[in-house]
Amino acid sequence: MSQTQPRSRACRILLVTLPLLAMALGCSENRGSLTLTSRENHQRYRQEFEQAFARRSSVGDLDVVLLDDAAARVADEAGASPASAAIRQIMHIHVLYQPMRGTKADNPSATNASIHWYVFGGGGRGPAEVLEYSGAGFVKLDSAGKTVKLEVRNATLKPMINQGLNDPIGPANLRGAVVARTNAARVKELLAEVKTEVAYASGRDLAASPNP
Repeated sequence: MSQTQPRSRACRILLVTLPLLAMALGCSENRGSLTLTSRENHQRYRQEFEQAFARRSSVGDLDVVLLDDAAARVADEAGASPASAAIRQIMHIHVLYQPMRGTKADNPSATNASIHWYVFGGGGRGPAEVLEYSGAGFVKLDSAGKTVKLEVRNATLKPMINQGLNDPIGPANLRGAVVARTNAARVKELLAEVKTEVAYASGRDLAASPNP
């Protein structure tokens, strides 16, 4: 299959996954709802993540990993293997325990978190397909028991890696809300998966890559 065909198909699925306008999370206990506004064409998109997990580091930093697995949904609904065009998306938000001195959320340049959004295509067949957006922003936290609530403010993203997938968004502003459940093992598992997939897609030596 030519490279043109999977790029076109993956782009269409991504656009379906990112419909217009944002919606509130409501009473959900483990998910994320984020709105992206393209800085090139001012188009707005919504990305819903069906699962969100969090862990604290020994120094107090917070890792939150969001997952939207279209491939798994296709398998569950059809009772068969996922379609090769299905999209799997993982977003990693790393929030610093102590933001820079003087950082205020209402300052457009304020940042206390790094953000990486990975879009994987191919469904495990053929060459790896990956699109990565990377950026930073200000994230407000509210923790209660095993639940962590995040409000993403003033964040920006831009495409960094593009291997086999079209980029329908380009540089974008990001806002939204996440409710994550504490699960350090799941966070570690998903970050390891990201490391493996990105290394495979870019042809890097996995052993030389930093640990997640």
